[in-house]
Amino acid sequence: MITAKECLQTAEACLALAHKIKELGTRAALLEFAYEFRTMAKLLENDERKLMARAAAPIHGECTSR
Repeated sequence: MITAKECLQTAEACLALAHKIKELGTRAALLEFAYEFRTMAKLLENDERKLMARAAAPIHGECTSR
């Protein structure tokens, strides 16, 4: 499964290529890919935070004080 970090790295690669490309159609496509990868990275980051919070939370019904 792809991670948020990998999505951000791919977005950066798309941006770097877009700045080097002279053909406008190709540049526009790369910029759109970069936008989509950044959007996906944000969604994955939110999911990763929720999973980490869930993993750190006590299990329902578990006694937390001893």
